[in-house]
Amino acid sequence: MEAFLKWLGISDPALQRTAITAILAAAIGVICWMANRWWERRKERARRDAEDAQTRRLRQQRRYDVAVALKAEIEANMEMQSPSLAPDQFHEIRRHFEQDGEKFDPFVFPGLENSVFEVLKTDLPLLRADVIAAVVRFYRLDSSSNAALSQMNTQTFRDLANERQIRAVESWHRLASMVDGAGNRALATLDNYIVELEESDGVDTGGHRTGAAEAIFKPSEE
Repeated sequence: MEAFLKWLGISDPALQRTAITAILAAAIGVICWMANRWWERRKERARRDAEDAQTRRLRQQRRYDVAVALKAEIEANMEMQSPSLAPDQFHEIRRHFEQDGEKFDPFVFPGLENSVFEVLKTDLPLLRADVIAAVVRFYRLDSSSNAALSQMNTQTFRDLANERQIRAVESWHRLASMVDGAGNRALATLDNYIVELEESDGVDTGGHRTGAAEAIFKPSEE
């Protein structure tokens, strides 16, 4: 160091000590600054990782609640006919799917109650692809079955000599059978998916979280 200072033209020992002290102080300052930056970056990375983990847990929890609620909704739908979605709601769901490059069939969901509309629009894409496919197939067939049933009236069953009406009844019976099959497959797929989600870290099952699942499709009137 002294040779370097002499090379710089500082030969006085007192000035050399002052220069060495200043250089060491500057070096320590730089080291402290770099250590502080490293520590801040580490804290920020840890904070982001914690936020990401929390986001993942919340997303998994939402998937679980939606899957449980969908299972209950399909079970109820297989027992009784539900009102259809309004046409403007079909268009809004279609727009939501098309924003993500998904194809949307306007006759997929008419068997669902209106209270399910917002959940389908925002949360159905969160589920696994095979679960979505099973749910969509069930409601598409259920829609076709309901449409066929609505075309038949009491006269249809009284006047079975009419060939067209006979075909309508046969068509409805076939669709009803397909709906049962699709519903059972959808329920089995949802069951497997629910079990998988139950094994995820941080998912609150809470006895299938009945209250949370029901709240998804039956929001408060406030």
